[in-house]
Amino acid sequence: SLWRRAPSVFGGGVLMDTLGVAAAVGGIAGVAMVGIASSLGSRARWVRGCAFAVVCVWIAAGIVPGVLIGFGVASASYAPSMAWLGDTSAGVVVAQVARLGAFAAVGGWWLARVEPPALRDARRLYGGDGLRVWWASCGRAQCAAGAGVVLAIVLLSAHEIEATTVVGAPGDGTLAQRMLSLLHYLREEELKVATAWIMAGGLSLAVVGMALIAGRGVLGRAARTGAMFALGMVPLLFMGGCDGRSAVSSSELPDARTLGERGVMSGQLFIPRAIDTDGVYLWVADKTDRIQRFDPETGEALIAWRMPSVERGNPCGITCGPDGRIYVADTHEFCVRVYEIGEDGTGQRVATFGGYGAGDGRFIYPTDVCVVMGITGSAVERIYVSEYGGNDRISAFDPSYRFLFSFGSEGSGDLEFERPQSIAWDARREELIVVDTVNHRVGRFTAVGELIAWIGAPGTSRGEGLGEFAYPYGLCLLGDGRALVSEFGNNRIQLIDLERGEGLATYGEGGREPGRLATPWAVTAIGRRAYVTDTGNHRIQSFEAPRRIAAR
Repeated sequence: SLWRRAPSVFGGGVLMDTLGVAAAVGGIAGVAMVGIASSLGSRARWVRGCAFAVVCVWIAAGIVPGVLIGFGVASASYAPSMAWLGDTSAGVVVAQVARLGAFAAVGGWWLARVEPPALRDARRLYGGDGLRVWWASCGRAQCAAGAGVVLAIVLLSAHEIEATTVVGAPGDGTLAQRMLSLLHYLREEELKVATAWIMAGGLSLAVVGMALIAGRGVLGRAARTGAMFALGMVPLLFMGGCDGRSAVSSSELPDARTLGERGVMSGQLFIPRAIDTDGVYLWVADKTDRIQRFDPETGEALIAWRMPSVERGNPCGITCGPDGRIYVADTHEFCVRVYEIGEDGTGQRVATFGGYGAGDGRFIYPTDVCVVMGITGSAVERIYVSEYGGNDRISAFDPSYRFLFSFGSEGSGDLEFERPQSIAWDARREELIVVDTVNHRVGRFTAVGELIAWIGAPGTSRGEGLGEFAYPYGLCLLGDGRALVSEFGNNRIQLIDLERGEGLATYGEGGREPGRLATPWAVTAIGRRAYVTDTGNHRIQSFEAPRRIAAR
């Protein structure tokens, strides 16, 4: 199992990207440590004062939360002269050096403190100042200890998650970002594999560190030579595996246009996660618990309402029902809220159903709602609700919100789900389409929950090719047997053929510029335009949808 599941944790360039960033951070920290150590031993008071000030500033930066460091670097990247920091490995390295450099600063101070006073006085008297003199007198003797500090910084860099996830490019660029995804989706098997490999690697490096510090004779010289060679390879490692982007698609969104911007005011968005359309307007829910109505032509928005309770979290599903009502999957409040829209655009709550629990008609984390109309199209026939968090099932309700039946359970089998995030009713074929996020697939089911077919890579493997998915989240049926699927993990939209189970095209790739996406969550369409919640970029992007879209 360790060998079989290792590619799902360390594959896709994640390991090389992580090693590249860690090596660069360790190399920069090592140079800084040597500079601080030699400067603190200088006979010039102003040099010692500057070195001590650097140590104090670096220690203070190490105490600052990594999220703030990340936001600082990300904000600096908006300046034209600092654009090279945005969504690049260079930005990740800068953020990590700002945090982990505190260890280098303390290491440099420690190396200066352990230098014998008699040796320091003799060096100042007969050799003077300078890095070369310091290295000749005591630097070589302290090489092993310094290498141990650098090795510790490299290991910490590989595990640093706060600043890395804020500054890094969208996707699983480094091991820290991949581990965060695995934790978020509760992928226990992959987490166990990652833990085993990381512990084995850490123990191996600990043995190397012990050899560096305690080795004598031939073994000691060989260990020190190996350490110097490894440090000398830092630039090559950085150049070879530090891109940080997982190129899953070379295309951008065609004819991309942007709606909204980051913020909490009207027309602004903060982590938008749900979107749907009533055929005229766009309805969007974001992480400020607001439901906003956007005019897709002008981009103007009206803050329709806020959710009544926000203590436990935010909704991640919104559905414009064919009956004219708005259904909100209030995920962390364990219920579905139903609204009618007043003349002023605000929502009047007319019903709430569900509640926390694993029994019939109860929810843990509801994610989406699908409303099915009767044959005449004048009345609701059935309502489906998807959920995760242990239940991981689809429940059906009648028009009065009374429980009818449910199907599915947690797992990766044919009739199992791991976070069914989005559901939609294909009226043409009378099928329920389910996006099974953590299993990286899309399923077709009958109205009573019988499996018709799965679309996606075999097993639970994520993929980057056509017909494969990496954490699919959003779903939009186009009415002609095709569907758009937003992929949170691949930072793209994929067009699929539901009948044939094939991927037809992909749109977009990871990035911040218009036409690129960062962890897209949901997707919908009006006429010839598709609209996607560009969640990581705090905006909505529209693009020219594939042809043959039936009018809603």
